[in-house]
Amino acid sequence: MTVLAFDFGLKHIGIATVEPRVGTANGLTRIRANDGQPQWDALDRVFSEWRPERAVVGLPLNMDGTESDMSAAARRFGRRLAAHYAIPVEYADERLSTFEAETEGATKEASHAAAARIIGETWLGSGGYSLPAEGSSPAEGSSPAEGSSLAEGSPPAEGSGGT
Repeated sequence: MTVLAFDFGLKHIGIATVEPRVGTANGLTRIRANDGQPQWDALDRVFSEWRPERAVVGLPLNMDGTESDMSAAARRFGRRLAAHYAIPVEYADERLSTFEAETEGATKEASHAAAARIIGETWLGSGGYSLPAEGSSPAEGSSPAEGSSLAEGSPPAEGSGGT
């Protein structure tokens, strides 16, 4: 199963490939965004080449774990991915991922893909489980196999605003 991880930003979106079977994540590329709106044609090419079965979007939480305005924007991006590509979208804590990427020596241009790799590694490190979908609360120690899916779920129904 191939997963794509995303480091969402208003000007750039970093992308990494994640291979859960072998436990690896690799920075792939970054695409430009205009106020958080991705270049869909560039994303279409990435999705066409990699054919992911799932996406993981980094969720920029405040240091106290609460969600921010950027968290809401990242969730909107995740809903758009789910609707556009008809795949499940999950979220992973991305606190300090860009800082970590730059600390590892990534250039400004490469830091977005490196941050996406770190988000993928975070998701893998949590057993492939992620933060709960908006409006739900995490169940301590639960996993999707125990009936507590942490994925965003199915793409929104047409007309629900998830474009």
